[in-house]
Amino acid sequence: MLFEFVGGAAMILGLAVPLVGILMALNMAGAWAFVHTSVLFAMDRNGPELVIALGLLGLVLAVTGSGRFGLDHLIAPRLRRRTAPATS
Repeated sequence: MLFEFVGGAAMILGLAVPLVGILMALNMAGAWAFVHTSVLFAMDRNGPELVIALGLLGLVLAVTGSGRFGLDHLIAPRLRRRTAPATS
């Protein structure tokens, strides 16, 4: 539950979106396998539709990244300058 809260807040801010997206998709796959085992669109039980949607959304965000408004975009150029190899 803590990961879902902190990871969701990080995704909203645009921090570590590819990493959090993959971890969120794995978390939702585990939730689908262990908790939401009823058939799809089961209105009287705890169906897996939301879990599947959140897992797929996590994968989409992992592939696309945070975009230009995310905080990763502001931090990444600074990290690239520090780790750039020296040229002769």
